[in-house]
Amino acid sequence: MKILEERKEGIKIKIETLDDLWYLKILLKEGDKVAGKTFRRIRSENTVRADKGERIPVFIEIDVEKIKFSEYKNSLRITGKIRYASDESVPLGSYHTIEVRVGDSIFISKEFSDQEIEILKEALKHSKKAEVLILCIEDDEAEFSVVRKRGVDNIARISYAVSGKKNIKEHDASKKEFFSQVLNKLKELVEREEVEKVIIAGIGFFKEDFYEFLKEKERKLAEMCSIVDVSSSARACIQEVLRRGVIEKICEESRISTEARLVEEVLKEIAKDGKATYGLSSVKEALSYSAVDTLLVTDNALKKIEEVEEIMKLARDTGAKTYIISTEHEAGEKLDSIGGVAALLRFKV
Repeated sequence: MKILEERKEGIKIKIETLDDLWYLKILLKEGDKVAGKTFRRIRSENTVRADKGERIPVFIEIDVEKIKFSEYKNSLRITGKIRYASDESVPLGSYHTIEVRVGDSIFISKEFSDQEIEILKEALKHSKKAEVLILCIEDDEAEFSVVRKRGVDNIARISYAVSGKKNIKEHDASKKEFFSQVLNKLKELVEREEVEKVIIAGIGFFKEDFYEFLKEKERKLAEMCSIVDVSSSARACIQEVLRRGVIEKICEESRISTEARLVEEVLKEIAKDGKATYGLSSVKEALSYSAVDTLLVTDNALKKIEEVEEIMKLARDTGAKTYIISTEHEAGEKLDSIGGVAALLRFKV
């Protein structure tokens, strides 16, 4: 989520991810005012009844009455009475639904409560979090960039002339010194940006040499890394990685892996009557005792079960981590088969 504009009466935000739609849903309540570009079907008085009229683009502001996820589209439907329309043919006081998707911008007019301000801060922080760190490395330079939901930031560069190309011992010592500098910077940035995946890219075999050095010095960090061959150097290398869709593939694999691990952990704990529970009532009870460490909710449950919103709010208020599990893969299907809601516990209740 990104704030595009701030005024005394409210804020204009841009929806950047599907998670932002959930944040938006819990930010809005009945009586708030929402404005944005939408489409409205206009019928002329002269048209016959079967004619549905012309669908025109229009800027509309509504008084919010209903907020609902679309079950079949990745969108949030906000319904209410029209209080303003940029086209005079749109009747004020009639009902309209503004459908918000990823990439859309809307203006929210309301007095934000302290809790809503915290939710907004959480959404903004989530959007700034780095997804992947890219290290483009050559024999004289290393370029570090982080890929965020809102774009790419080039955050560090190390230049180093590896010497002794005619003297093997001197060359190896110089290369190790360069690798040590790169490794130290990599560790610093991974910790600072809280990334879970690193791409090491470059021309030729130099990146593989660094990766072998990394495995020897920091095996756990090496396990987070993927090697990518490119034909470009420096910042052009980063753009090549982005164009080839490597980030999307790695992030998707990482997300599926994380979700599968969490679901399997829940099922394992349930099987041995351990620190896990499932089902709306049981999870809600555990949340009432602040016993939930990690809440898992399927996307199906989020769309279809109204009480899930309340449970997710309780989880946030008690400091529990929340994961929305996709039912497009096996882990989500397994969780859906036991009701779509489960939790890993801090202690048994």
